[in-house]
Amino acid sequence: MAENPPLLSPLQRRVAACALTTLAGAVLLAALIAALWLAARFMAAFSTVLWPLVIAMIAALLLRPCVGFFEKRLGLSRTWAILLLFFCAAVAAFGVAGWLLPVFFQQLAQFVQTLPGLFTKISDKAILEFPHVSESLRQFSQTPWVKDALGELPKLLKPLMNVSGVAVAKAGQTVVTIAAVCTGAALLPIYIFYFLKSDRDFADDFGDELTFIPARLRDDAVFLIRQFRGMILSFFRGQILIGLIMGVLYGTGFTLAGLNFGFFLGLCLGLLNIVPYLGTITGVAVILPLAFFQNGGGWPMLGIVVGVFALVQLLESYLLTPRIMGNETGMHPLTIIVSILFWGIALDGILGMVLAVPLTAFLITFWRLLRVKYLPRFAQPVPPGGGAQKS
Repeated sequence: MAENPPLLSPLQRRVAACALTTLAGAVLLAALIAALWLAARFMAAFSTVLWPLVIAMIAALLLRPCVGFFEKRLGLSRTWAILLLFFCAAVAAFGVAGWLLPVFFQQLAQFVQTLPGLFTKISDKAILEFPHVSESLRQFSQTPWVKDALGELPKLLKPLMNVSGVAVAKAGQTVVTIAAVCTGAALLPIYIFYFLKSDRDFADDFGDELTFIPARLRDDAVFLIRQFRGMILSFFRGQILIGLIMGVLYGTGFTLAGLNFGFFLGLCLGLLNIVPYLGTITGVAVILPLAFFQNGGGWPMLGIVVGVFALVQLLESYLLTPRIMGNETGMHPLTIIVSILFWGIALDGILGMVLAVPLTAFLITFWRLLRVKYLPRFAQPVPPGGGAQKS
């Protein structure tokens, strides 16, 4: 007796499979976008609460080996080891503050005081150094449509003048935000103390909460959590040390070059490099014009400052990063830059930029695990004849 023909032909089954796969991919993409949107809204609403917790967790991960060292070598309890660590950190902070902070704040105050006149000097010197550019800009401003647009500008800005109520509300929000930030800063040592005091392995704790899923999946989840924790630890430990060294090198080089506020600006750029490339990009935008337009500046000063930038970048690329961090992330520099921009937008602010590299490295690890262990199961070869059975 002949079997009934299949409901769908092999071609129709393949088309239906492709359609269902596309639909599933679209649903997953929509769910991912919704999750990122919710995460961004959540972090924007609770950023003043999350910042101290994130900083405390990262600091606890970095300082935990020191606590263990005090416990083993000095025979102290965990509480006394943490208190000794706090005492050593306070002594070191006061020592560094007494040495560096007077110069830092002196140059900061001078920079703020001279900032209004700096723009005037830059404008005047630009006119002297580049008269053709200035004349082109003057002619452009005299173009009829540009003059008309400038004439309409006051009318467009007029509605912004009637925002006194909004301004008061914003001022109130600013006061509340400042109070929340100060409260978070005051609670930061307490958070760090309790994170350090707990010696529990949170990866194992997380695995214990996933007993409702198969053991194989649970082991993979714990593995990914351990990987992410290791990435956070290695990245911030390396980047903080590299940023401090680069800040001192920048500040010393700029000061020796004769750049105004060189130590203050160099230290700021080094600390900004905790977010990869942020200090370098900011420095090119701020330091180079300042070196060219300051009193006594010009092309020689600009050349020396560019040389300082190049030397510090070479030291960072070929000495500091390989020695301190090795190849922890394994990511191309372009991938790092794109990830910083993406997570900064996705998580609505600087917190996303700070966590961008560990998050991207974690996603790369997650994808490799899927590709090696799970995706081959969905790519089984199709039997000859499209899978149709013969009678």
